[in-house]
Amino acid sequence: MGVVQYKNTDFVSLIAARIMVIMSEKNIEIPDLADRIGVDERHVRRIINGERNFSVSEIYRFSIGLGVQPKELFDFEISLKDEYIPPIKKP
Repeated sequence: MGVVQYKNTDFVSLIAARIMVIMSEKNIEIPDLADRIGVDERHVRRIINGERNFSVSEIYRFSIGLGVQPKELFDFEISLKDEYIPPIKKP
């Protein structure tokens, strides 16, 4: 049995939106970003369209390609829902 990968589509979409904002601010087109990070344009499109879950390594790669610190890709606020808070284990 394979490992099921968790994907929070709302969170992925927020990061994708930040990538698009930074691309617009820096006048970077998808083909240019794909060249800068060494991936196919389709890969970049899937990420910025929120279709693909991505790794911490890809966050790093995108920050380099965009010329920003990785924290810039997380420059948004979210509401943390109670169901995401794990219960406290009792001794």
